[in-house]
Amino acid sequence: SSSRWCAPLELAILHQRFDGGGDSGLWRHDDFYALYVVRGGRGIHIINGHPYGIARGDVYLTPPGTFHGYRDYRNLCVEAFCFQSEFFRDEELDALRALPGFWQLMTPLEREEFRDYHLHLAPETLRSVETMLDELFCELETPRDDVAPLLARGLFFRLLVFLAREHAQRKTPERRDVSTHKTNQMVGPRVADVLRFCESHFALPLSVAQLAAMMFLSPARFSEKFTREVG
Repeated sequence: SSSRWCAPLELAILHQRFDGGGDSGLWRHDDFYALYVVRGGRGIHIINGHPYGIARGDVYLTPPGTFHGYRDYRNLCVEAFCFQSEFFRDEELDALRALPGFWQLMTPLEREEFRDYHLHLAPETLRSVETMLDELFCELETPRDDVAPLLARGLFFRLLVFLAREHAQRKTPERRDVSTHKTNQMVGPRVADVLRFCESHFALPLSVAQLAAMMFLSPARFSEKFTREVG
């Protein structure tokens, strides 16, 4: 694979290609999100210990603190966009959080729910996305002036909005009870997901920043919301 950090954008693009079968080993996203667009081939993406089959046209987003790796791949080609929430302005973050489809892109923790959360693009839609990717790569790889980083930032934001809207057009799956914890019945689904994560990973050294990232919030705003809804 190859990568490029795009300062001052604080955006990394990893061009990942895996030929033949094998095991890539595990990596961890310490403090950044990763948006994956599968452009070719197939394989298995191990995310937080769960194996997910992926193929050309699949799109999904993982939060900070994620452990992941690839195995059993065949000509797998993946574009991974790594970024922090600070990459966007506050009003842009609010706009993303307001898009229902954006939350559906977040990878869940149960294997059986992955099909409801990841986005699989039809060939025509994937071609439109690949055109956006090529425009973005052009601005980042060969910046012509000081405007190029700003334009690339806008193109990446446009990509996220486009994907979220595509996901929102799908029928939203009925959410099942995500926990037996009695307080979850009075908690919105996003905080409930955090509670489920804490209960399933109580032995790990979880941080407020990591939990906040699952909701695309700053640690301060997450703490305020969590305390208000849970106590």
